[in-house]
Amino acid sequence: MQKRIFLIPLLFLLVLIIASSCGGNGGGSSSQTDPAASGDDQGGSSAGGDDGIDTGGETDDILGDDPTEDLVEVDFPLDPTEEELLAEEADNALLDQGLEAELAATTTPLTENLPTFTRMVSIRAGSFEMGDSSGEGDADESPVHIVQLSAFLISENEITLEEYQAFNPSHENVESTGCDAQICPVTGVSWEEAQQYISWLNSVSPLSSGGVYRLCTEAEWEYAARAGTSTKWSCGADESCLSAAAWYAGNSGDTAQPVRGKAANAFGLYDMHGNVYEWVRDYFDSSYYAISPSTNPVNTNGSERVIRGGDFRDSPRFLRSSYRLLSDPTDSGDNFGLRLCAQ
Repeated sequence: MQKRIFLIPLLFLLVLIIASSCGGNGGGSSSQTDPAASGDDQGGSSAGGDDGIDTGGETDDILGDDPTEDLVEVDFPLDPTEEELLAEEADNALLDQGLEAELAATTTPLTENLPTFTRMVSIRAGSFEMGDSSGEGDADESPVHIVQLSAFLISENEITLEEYQAFNPSHENVESTGCDAQICPVTGVSWEEAQQYISWLNSVSPLSSGGVYRLCTEAEWEYAARAGTSTKWSCGADESCLSAAAWYAGNSGDTAQPVRGKAANAFGLYDMHGNVYEWVRDYFDSSYYAISPSTNPVNTNGSERVIRGGDFRDSPRFLRSSYRLLSDPTDSGDNFGLRLCAQ
């Protein structure tokens, strides 16, 4: 009995010692580390975080009294501007018409080692309805048919007198055109002479891309002239729009005019309507549209060649995007010029 009574105080004392020891450890865990020190200790993992926020302490310690004081700034996309919305709307309009072509962001020099004015514009691959859809065209502008084109380059304006004289220094524009400045479109050029000029140009100043200059196919020409539209002229369905977009009988004073004198179309091309007619690659066939291939068509059979665009003496009807004219390849009319394409 005495031993048991003696052990009870010892056991009680042992319990007190253990309890005291546990209480000491609990007090150590309740004390907090200085947030600044904690941030230094954990700086390595904090710097590697995606949002750049220091996670070394509790949220309240990071934010302080003012919850917005220490927030990290994160850049979010801004709402689109009015100009961006309009641009997107225009792009959607093209897509709605089933077109994929659009003006490239940049242009490339036509030549690299010659006095030059003209630049080549890149046109993306796309499709369009070729021919007269207004019901006012000639029989050879029908039937309307869908054409798919590969990407190509086209000169932003008609070849100038200066550029042609680099090939043939003795060439002068026909006096009756009334335009003999270096910046005027070259006139009095036959289809065969246009081919000679192109052959010379490819030999002395080839495209840096490795492509070759050539005349546009008839389909490429109309696609570029329409520039995403289906109206009679790229500027609209009302002929009054031509005053700002073309040189023709209504405003030319019966003379050809320097290139780029009127507004460009949506592809950045000048004088697709009016000023001077432009030779294209195809032979003329009044019924060709009925048998034309749907992809990259070009008529390689015939005797007379197609010429497009109308001129400074023409009425609006002959400036329509779908209008076709034919001429002998040796004919060098005073209103005949050229525009280049390349693949």
